[in-house]
Amino acid sequence: MKSRREIKALAKEAIREQRGTAILLAFMVALLTVISVGLDELANWAIGAWAYWIVYTIGLLFLYVFGVNMAGEYIKIFKRELADVGALFTGLKVNFFRKLGGMLWMSLWLMIWALPWVVVYSVLFALFLEGIIGDGAFIGLNLLTLPLLIPSTIKGLSYYMMTYILASAFEVKALESMRLSKRITKGHKGKLFVLGLSFIGWVLLASLPAGIFAGIAEASIILGGGAIPGLVLQVIGYLLSGLIYILFLGPYMSTTYAGYYVELRDKAIEEYKITREELGMEEELAPEEPGPVEKA
Repeated sequence: MKSRREIKALAKEAIREQRGTAILLAFMVALLTVISVGLDELANWAIGAWAYWIVYTIGLLFLYVFGVNMAGEYIKIFKRELADVGALFTGLKVNFFRKLGGMLWMSLWLMIWALPWVVVYSVLFALFLEGIIGDGAFIGLNLLTLPLLIPSTIKGLSYYMMTYILASAFEVKALESMRLSKRITKGHKGKLFVLGLSFIGWVLLASLPAGIFAGIAEASIILGGGAIPGLVLQVIGYLLSGLIYILFLGPYMSTTYAGYYVELRDKAIEEYKITREELGMEEELAPEEPGPVEKA
């Protein structure tokens, strides 16, 4: 299997061949997310909280499927195949409920594994609201609860390839995609974790404009600059951070993770952890045996 550096280098090369498509994919998913959030707030303002939750749920379900479709196109980019931004939408007609079912199944299990932390945090938050514990104790106790997130983090890495399986292995059922993902990532979860850490520098860089402009906005409000100029500054910061994500970080991360899926999948097949048939892949043709040489 190729190393992390090799896969990231291949991802960069692949992006150069379809840079426009890679950027548009990141832009469209970001835009769809913003539209979904905007519709949530509009429903809340115009109708009420119950409408907010209905619109929020519907938007989330569609974003799950858009995410699967996006993963499929980034797999194509990594493999130097022609990707298509329109597939984000045309892909809605292909196995919509299978894709959605797989993502909901993954989300359910991640919630189950995170349940101990959720229960403890909820208790601590209730005590904080009642004034039984102060700010310092609340922060300190929450830090002590972080180990409770380790199981859900490990399982998240184990389930990570479900999105790519749902996107590329059309014959795999939703529930089966989890079992295949666990087999593909077995022995490689540490590498996936390190891969995520390797993008921290990029994430901090992308977050920097939003953080700087938020600080300036806060200072402006304190100095009497007014709420509107402060809001404008924050919006500028968010737009700059979003621009860095869309132009660089989003395509780079998405193509790299798609490449990791391709590499881990192929390695799992080589090690007989999974078979090509389980993923609905065509069998590789064995080289033909040389026939007997006819004597002249």
